[in-house]
Amino acid sequence: MTYSFPCQDLSKAGKQKGMAKGEGTRSGMLWEVERILDECKTLDALPHILLMENVPDVIGTKNIKHFAEWIDKLETLGYKNYWKILNAKDFGIPQNRARCFMISILGDYFYEFPNSAKLELRLKDLLEENVDEKYYLSDVAIEGAINTNFKSSQLQNKIPKDGIVSTICARDYKDPKVVQLEKSGGGWRYSENYNLWKELRHNQK
Repeated sequence: MTYSFPCQDLSKAGKQKGMAKGEGTRSGMLWEVERILDECKTLDALPHILLMENVPDVIGTKNIKHFAEWIDKLETLGYKNYWKILNAKDFGIPQNRARCFMISILGDYFYEFPNSAKLELRLKDLLEENVDEKYYLSDVAIEGAINTNFKSSQLQNKIPKDGIVSTICARDYKDPKVVQLEKSGGGWRYSENYNLWKELRHNQK
């Protein structure tokens, strides 16, 4: 059985309300998995393998206590648990996307996470060349990002200089993260790789 639960109350980008049992947070949906497994146990039908995925903060300082409580619950059901933070860029995908994975196996078994692999692909290798214009970011939006006073939002600070895009965030529809720019005189201009952004927008749709 695979399961996850909302990350909004775990992520640093959210309100960090946590996932404590009984608190009613969105990330507290984890404890619905407990209910499901308890029902499975009464039917003598516990899944042999569980796969969890969530943001790294699921085992962060603010949440580790409740994660440990979850581990204790799984152990009482007979599961052995193995967790690790893995990054997509270490497994062949040119995206800097770290996530915590946990494998829980019913019974006395051992699990070892796969070794990382050399990244040979770059974002440009995954994108199509021709994209319908309806998916283009407007020039107004791009100019706004270029002229913003917020340094972290400026396009030149969002360029994947090694061809590995940063983690896509909730504001990507407003703040382009992979538009390619290059120096031109005293300013910036779109590079020939501008289609990278167009295609990413296409893929997100």
